[in-house]
Amino acid sequence: MGLPCLLVTVATGLTVSGGAPAPELGPNPGWFMLLGSFAFTLLTVGLFEELGWRGYALPLLQQNRPALSAALLLGLVWAAWHLPELLSDPTGQRPALPFLLMVLAQSVLLAWLYNSSGSVPICMVFHAAFNTSGALVFPALLGPDYLTLWWTVALLHVLAALVVIAVAGPARLARTLDTTPSHGIT
Repeated sequence: MGLPCLLVTVATGLTVSGGAPAPELGPNPGWFMLLGSFAFTLLTVGLFEELGWRGYALPLLQQNRPALSAALLLGLVWAAWHLPELLSDPTGQRPALPFLLMVLAQSVLLAWLYNSSGSVPICMVFHAAFNTSGALVFPALLGPDYLTLWWTVALLHVLAALVVIAVAGPARLARTLDTTPSHGIT
């Protein structure tokens, strides 16, 4: 849960250090409201997306290809799945190019988490933590620096994915020595 929150926090800090005004998060939403938002996101987004993406599709794709190829292919499908939402959003809440780049990189990070743990719930928590922290911070930077924030988030995701690829290896994207592939939802 720490990495997605760290990515949003560092992106915000870099955007502010680049000249954006410090975000005013408004009144403290309180832990109960923040945890409620996280739980709702965990159940709606984490559960419904991650069971399909990491619990079913990733293991299936990894049967015939290296983990990095499977993660990037799944990332392309995941990005395409978001296109209707992106194209129908007149507010530009998620700028298309940095959002799609972030989704590809996040797919690599989630594949690494899944391959290293064999756990869909860990992927659900990562996804929900990113969405919740983004929902808390991103609206506070709406305006001229919003696109900079999104590009910074996307590039930090790419950097994190490159570190994972370098450390875990593109063939397996896993930190363990276990070579038996997972065969689905665990």
